[in-house]
Amino acid sequence: MPTAVLISFDTEDFVSPAADDALLRLATLLTSKGLRGSFCMVGEKSRVLRERGRQDVLAALLPHEICFHSRDHSVHPTLAPRCDEAGWTRGLAEVRATELEAMSWVKEIHRRDRLFTAVPPGSNVAPQTIWLYQRAGIPTYAGGFFGNRDGKLYWYLGSLQVPYTIGADGVFAKQEVDEVWKRFDAQAGWQTAVLCIHPTYTFHHTFWDKVNFDAGTNRPRERWEPAPARSDAEREALFERLSAFLDRIKADPRFAFTDYETLSAAAERKRAARRPSAWPAAAFAPLAEQPDWIEHRGEGGGSLSAQEALGELAARVTGDPAWREQLDPRRLPGPVDTPHALERNVTLSRAEVLKGLWKAQSELGAETQGLPAAWKLNGCSGGPGAMLAALAQLAQGRETATLKAGHPETCAGVKRSGLDGWKYGAWLYKPGFEGAQNLKLAKQMAWTLCPAEA
Repeated sequence: MPTAVLISFDTEDFVSPAADDALLRLATLLTSKGLRGSFCMVGEKSRVLRERGRQDVLAALLPHEICFHSRDHSVHPTLAPRCDEAGWTRGLAEVRATELEAMSWVKEIHRRDRLFTAVPPGSNVAPQTIWLYQRAGIPTYAGGFFGNRDGKLYWYLGSLQVPYTIGADGVFAKQEVDEVWKRFDAQAGWQTAVLCIHPTYTFHHTFWDKVNFDAGTNRPRERWEPAPARSDAEREALFERLSAFLDRIKADPRFAFTDYETLSAAAERKRAARRPSAWPAAAFAPLAEQPDWIEHRGEGGGSLSAQEALGELAARVTGDPAWREQLDPRRLPGPVDTPHALERNVTLSRAEVLKGLWKAQSELGAETQGLPAAWKLNGCSGGPGAMLAALAQLAQGRETATLKAGHPETCAGVKRSGLDGWKYGAWLYKPGFEGAQNLKLAKQMAWTLCPAEA
């Protein structure tokens, strides 16, 4: 199967009018080649296009996919620090109050009923924003925690996670096509190869927010200024290289252009085709050792997150299919609070496991709580990993489940996906920002993580 190639434009510079012209030229270039680009719009950028009367730009964007790139991108405090300081519940409320309004601007101005991906500004990835966008009807999240080094797709917090695999604008400004191709050619055979291009950088020597918002700086609006401009010759050389590069991809059968809408629809069809209720009990046996995603091949197979596996096993053991829907990662995020470590060794009868499930069932459904962090198990408290292990044992036909104190509560997918090594590294943040609270939440919510097919 060819590698799916997306051309994703982080369209964000609402300071420089020249950035509007760059956007027009890129949209026109792609249309002339019969390609559909994915233009990820900052809400303020869309508003500025309308205020400046750039109907020519808005018209040029009509054939292309319109996505979302936050409300105001680099105006401090940006999304990741806001969420990190506020925590899950308050952070979710804060971003909901600002981001949903900006999404409505983008849809109205660009005449769209739906946006098909959201992209974090400057690596401002936070679990709260991923969850919010998914609940607002955006099916994919691009340039986030996963797949940036191998092009893999994942399901996480209910949405399809699409990687950014190559930053394309800077290299076209400095390198010839053959040099850029070496990097791109290495991605043949990956699930996806996503070219990230910033329209403003095709017309400017540096980024607009580097000039105005570097390292936590907030210039007053009246002092905002455009980034230094490229010469006409530099622009022409850059666009000539980009045009040749796109032609080279089109001619290579190892690659096939797509967009977020098409990619997410294919992944959703694959997801819907899973039939975990028919999977053999043996497929769930590894979950007795540690929470993790599981995979089963063959007709009706695919991947399940640890949270989905918990719902499937609970449905099997109780005979109540409602568990599958109640623990759907599109309806309930992973644990908001730190999962409890099992306090002591414990042996559980089937009746005791059922009792623990029934007690937890009344707590399900609130996004502010997520997957319960504490489950009552024969007079002691354990996390969801302990309950998953107990159910995995009972599903094998055993009448009792045996668990050891301190049973693992961290999903193995944290390491398998590379999430454990992810760091905030953009220059945009104030010095010293690490996002420890965001990353802690992200790892806890790996209960919703599993590979995706498309």
